[in-house]
Amino acid sequence: MLPAGERVQMRIDGELVKELDIRASFLTILYAQRGQVLDRPSRSYVIQGIPRSVVKQWVVMTLGHDTYHRSWPKEFKDSFFEETGEELQKVHPIKTVRDAVLSRHPVIAKCQNHHTDIFDLMYLEAEAMVRAMLQLKRAYEIPSLTVHDSIIVRERDMCAAAEAVARSFKSVCDVEPEFGKWTRPGSVSA
Repeated sequence: MLPAGERVQMRIDGELVKELDIRASFLTILYAQRGQVLDRPSRSYVIQGIPRSVVKQWVVMTLGHDTYHRSWPKEFKDSFFEETGEELQKVHPIKTVRDAVLSRHPVIAKCQNHHTDIFDLMYLEAEAMVRAMLQLKRAYEIPSLTVHDSIIVRERDMCAAAEAVARSFKSVCDVEPEFGKWTRPGSVSA
C-alpha cells in the first residue's frame, strides 16, 4: 500500500528490490476464460487516438459492472482535467471509447452470454500471486511482497520470481503471462 515514491526505497534483507508485473492481467485471464489468447498484452490498452489511461479506465470500470457506464467517474474526469486541461467527455466521449475498446476486445462485450465478474478475475490473479509467493518461500526461501499483479523481490531473485509467477499463473489461469520490464518499484514500466 506504499506510494510508488516510497516503494522505490524499499529493501528486503537490506538489498534493493525490483518489481515484476504481469501486463494486462485481467484481460489476459478473461481471454483465457473465453478460450482465446490475448494478442500482445503489452499493447492491449493501445487504441489510436485514445490515451492509454482512458482505455484502461474504461476496461477496469466495465469489467466490474453489469452494464456499460453512461458517464465517466467524477474522480477520473477530474484527474484527466488536471493532467491535460481538457474535459474528458468532450475529447473522449464514453460511447466512442466503448465502441473502440469493444472493437479491439470483443470478449468484454456485455451482450455475450458470459457474465464477467471482476471479483472472479481478482480471485484468480490473487491466487496465482499467492501460489508464486509460497513457491518462492518454500522452495527457495525467497521473501516476496505482492501488489495486485506484481511481485517485489530482491534484485538477485528476479529470475526465480519470474519462473514462479509464470508457473502459478499458467496453473491457475491456464495462460502464460507476459511480463512488463523488471523495474525498481515506483518507476514507470510500459
